[in-house]
Amino acid sequence: MQYYTEDCDILNNFIDNCCTRGVDLKCTLKEFYDVFSSQYENRRIQQKTLSKRLQDAGFEVDKGTAGRHYVYGFSVDDHTNTMNLLK
Repeated sequence: MQYYTEDCDILNNFIDNCCTRGVDLKCTLKEFYDVFSSQYENRRIQQKTLSKRLQDAGFEVDKGTAGRHYVYGFSVDDHTNTMNLLK
């Protein structure tokens, strides 16, 4: 249970600092995974596990067009700025 809570805290912290929340916003799961995993290299997580954690945190993850999975409720901010926010 402690790991679950810690994972949710890390996810919410990352989203608060590196994303813009909004009901009409979305990003691809791959985009989010790439940026998230570059910030937390020491916390190896599979994309499927990250998808589950996002769903557990209340975000909708759904398959869109061309086989891409989308996360609804936020968009990832500019990657160049994002990379330095949490270091």
